[in-house]
This record gives sequence, C-alpha cells and structure tokens, in this order.
Amino acid sequence: MKNQQHLLKKILFVYFLLIISVIVLHIVHNIIGYYIDLNNKVNNIILLIDYVISFLSIFILNRYYIKQKIYTKMKMSKSYIINVFIILYFSYCIYILLSGNWFTKFSIRYFEMSLGAGILEEYVFRGIILPLFIKKLSFGHRLNSAYIMGIGFSSFLFCITHSLNMLTSNQSIVLTTIQIIFTFFMAVINAVIYISTLNLYITIAMHFLWDFISSLNLVYLSNIYQLIFLIFTVIVMLIILITKKNET
Repeated sequence: MKNQQHLLKKILFVYFLLIISVIVLHIVHNIIGYYIDLNNKVNNIILLIDYVISFLSIFILNRYYIKQKIYTKMKMSKSYIINVFIILYFSYCIYILLSGNWFTKFSIRYFEMSLGAGILEEYVFRGIILPLFIKKLSFGHRLNSAYIMGIGFSSFLFCITHSLNMLTSNQSIVLTTIQIIFTFFMAVINAVIYISTLNLYITIAMHFLWDFISSLNLVYLSNIYQLIFLIFTVIVMLIILITKKNET
C-alpha cells in the first residue's frame, strides 16, 4: 500500500512540476514582453530557454528522486506488425507534410515548438509517468489490465495538459477541444510504441513530426479521416500489445 502511494506521489510530483514550470515560464515571458519589445528572433531564443529549463528541472527530479529508467535502445521491436505500423505512421505523416504548401509557412518557431514539445512531453509522459502508472496498477491487477489502464491514465493526463494552450497560446476552446481529442489517441499510440520498442527516440520522432505537420497544415481541422486513422491504429495496437503480453 505504501509503495502504491509512493508511486502515485511521484506521478503527481512530476506532473505538477511540468504544469507549474509551463505556467511560471509563461508569466515570466509575458512580463519580459511587457517591458521589452521582443522581436521574433528573441522570442525564439526565449522559447528555447523555456524548454531547456522545463526539461532540466524534470530531468534532475527524475535523476535524484523518481529514478525511473528511461529506455532508449536503438533497436526496433521484434514484432513485425509493430514495425509495419511505425513505418506506415511515418509515411502517412510525410504524405500529409508533402501534400500541403508547407514550405511557405515554415518558421524556426514551429520547428522549436515541435522539437521541444516532442522531447519534453515524451520524456515526462511516456518515459516517466507511463511506467510509474503501470507499476502502481500492477498491484492487485492482471498485467494486461495494468498496461491498458496505465496507457489510459497517462494518455488522459497528457491530453488534458494541452488545455494550457488556451492560456499560453490564446487558443480557442473549440480548437483546444479538438486538439485534446487528437492528442489522447496520439498518446495511446506512442505509449504502445514505447512499451513495445522500449525506445523513447522513436516516440520523440513521431511526436515531433506530428506536431510539426499540425503547425504547418492545421491537421487537427483538416477532415475526419485523420481521426478515423488514429482510432483504428489505437485499436489495432492495443490488440497487438495484449497479444504480445499474453505470449510473454
């Protein structure tokens, strides 16, 4: 019981540290912008500093308190189907990227935001929170149930966190709601990929590519086919994960 409570404490600790760091850095950014006229170049530098500070604070917390191992093996999954889905996913993203007039909209800010979010969010939610949830739920639950619930809870925290975009980016409620729905399914996909491959680099690359495309082409609002694709992929990947865990 104490072990479960300790794991929950760790989850909440790292989650709220992320939330607090985002809010505090946003406030500091606004204060600086109030007194100083910031151009795009300075804004990009400040954005980079924000991501570095947030990442380092959570990295240090994990290194000395949480001590959750981050898996980064440069090795693809032994599951042929998982490998195929990874390849299809990247191919799908590249297709969307090339189908839009993205080169006229490219900016270093889009690139920074996508890469920074990919590294920070994957490190926090897939690298730390997901394994902690699975460990906590493995007490008193079957392993498959612990994996499914761990994926669900960590994905829920991930998608809800994007409601902060209404504060940090002045994003509308409608767009934020759509983003939350999409990010939940994306989180599930990345969670299954991470569990199956034990390679955080893959999920970081997937996260970066999806965010970058979304920034350039507004994929969230394009059409219903993206959502159908995500739901179908989530269902298939969960089936693969359950089957794989039953075999081990």
